[in-house]
Amino acid sequence: MVGPRGRLERVRVLGPCRSRNQIELSRTEAIRLGIDAPLRLSGHLDGTPEVTLIGPSGSVRTDGAIVAQRHLHLSPSDAAGLGVAPGQEIDLELDTPRATVLRHVALRLADDAVLEVHLDTDEANAAGLSGDAEGVLQRCPGCAARLRAVHPTAAHCAPTAPGVRNDQT
Repeated sequence: MVGPRGRLERVRVLGPCRSRNQIELSRTEAIRLGIDAPLRLSGHLDGTPEVTLIGPSGSVRTDGAIVAQRHLHLSPSDAAGLGVAPGQEIDLELDTPRATVLRHVALRLADDAVLEVHLDTDEANAAGLSGDAEGVLQRCPGCAARLRAVHPTAAHCAPTAPGVRNDQT
C-alpha cells in the first residue's frame, strides 16, 4: 500500500468483496502513508483519501482509507440482554497493566454476530493488550465482551473485472 509519503508492506486483503474498497488503518499507519484518514465506521467512505494497492498482478488506486472507529459486534439477542440498542455507544473498561477506559464504542448489530470488540493497533498497544483479553461494558454492569486486541491493517476488496483476482498483497 502506497501513499504520498510512504508505504506499508504485506497488508491483508479481506473478503467478502464489497461494493467499494475500504482500507482500514491505524492513525500511525495513516501518518506513515502521508494521508489524513478520517475516523469512521465501516462502510462510511465518502470523501476518504486515496492510496495505491500494489500486488503481484498489478496495482489499483482507490479511495476508502479510514481509521476504523472502535466498535462492538453483537447479535440482537446480545443487545437485548445488555440493554443496548443500535445507534448507541458504550464505554469499555479494560483490565490490563495499562488500565484503560475506551469511550464511544459504537454498536454494530447483526444476526450472526459474535460478541467481540474491534480495536485498531494503536488502541490495543496504548491499552497494553496483546492477543485476546476481557473487558467490562461500563453501561452494562457485570457484562463482559471478548476483545480482539489487534485489528491489522486491511483492505476490503471491491469486485473487479471478470478474470481479475483480489489476492493478498
